[in-house]
Amino acid sequence: MRTRAAACRRGGDWRAWLTGFGRALRNAFAAHRDGARLCAIAPPLAAVEGAADAIAAPLMARGLPRAAAIAYQASVISLTLGWSLYEANGPMHAFLDEMMDTAAAYETGLAALVAGFT
Repeated sequence: MRTRAAACRRGGDWRAWLTGFGRALRNAFAAHRDGARLCAIAPPLAAVEGAADAIAAPLMARGLPRAAAIAYQASVISLTLGWSLYEANGPMHAFLDEMMDTAAAYETGLAALVAGFT
């Protein structure tokens, strides 16, 4: 996830960073076979101490308090992980493609989620 965070825009406010983070994470999941599934079932690699500060740092640098930074990023990760799991499931992806443009629908959901943060 660190490489995804590094891929986010360096400038911009916290909303732009979160949106870029979600897109970069979705691209990372799509780039690796079973990437989303493995992320969903993998145990954390780091100890809790220090991990929260590292996770919150990019958003805190943009003015968010630590607790909000962690919660907002966790929400974007959850949306992206769930969406990516659907996309990685061939039959489900085909089913969803019959109903909507899945890439556009993800963007709509991501934008709505980030816009809803206060």
